[in-house]
Amino acid sequence: SPSSCGGSSKSPSSCGGSSKSPSSCGGSSKSKSCCDDPACDAPDRDGPPPSPCCDDPACDAPSRSRATKPAADLGISSFVYRAARPFHTQRLLGTLSTWPVPTENDLDLSQIASSVAEGAETTEEDGASTKNSPFAGVLRSKGYCWMAPMRWNGEDQDVWRHDQAMYWSHAGKQFRIDTSGKWWGTQTKDTVRSILADSPKEFERLMAEDWVTEEFGDRRQELVFIGVGLDQERICDKLNRCLLSAKEMDLYRKNASILRDAKKV
Repeated sequence: SPSSCGGSSKSPSSCGGSSKSPSSCGGSSKSKSCCDDPACDAPDRDGPPPSPCCDDPACDAPSRSRATKPAADLGISSFVYRAARPFHTQRLLGTLSTWPVPTENDLDLSQIASSVAEGAETTEEDGASTKNSPFAGVLRSKGYCWMAPMRWNGEDQDVWRHDQAMYWSHAGKQFRIDTSGKWWGTQTKDTVRSILADSPKEFERLMAEDWVTEEFGDRRQELVFIGVGLDQERICDKLNRCLLSAKEMDLYRKNASILRDAKKV
């Protein structure tokens, strides 16, 4: 299949658990709520969590104290989406434009759980209203994504997308996809080995875990989703539809080869 779910996410140069296949889906993990730990409400909560309990996404919800059920009872879970093909940029942005956006700053987990059960409503690109968005229960999503250029040449070219890792960051009403440095795959293995000469174990880990394909190195999709009542299969399917098709991938390879040859000149 064109995508994969399950595992954990780190940075392009230090991320673990990447799939060697084009994609795969599977494996979710429930988190236990222990937000009553007073350390979770410490003024320095923006720093490293003082307690493992504070990693529970429910601990970050502004309306946590108003929740009527423990987070575990509300179905808080997480999974990692992985794929070894780039997103078609326009299709991805079209999908993100239908993402259900909370209307309030405070996140009430009980209310979100009810919305998921009842079916959250969104609007598709053609203006048609749809129910049961697979992203309705997503509280937090983050990770690294690979986006294909929309134009490889010409005045409006965005060929930089081929080499640039993008960081996906979403929490509540806030959603951003920003540049995050170049993929290691823009360098040869020998060059990467030289750069990491003082960290041989990191080089070994990078090659074993992040170097998804010999063709494109560590370029990949690796996105963590945390939320209430997550429909992992539907979220994966929605994202898979944004990946380049086999035919589009052939054209991507052709353009990437032309770009690579041009850099040698």
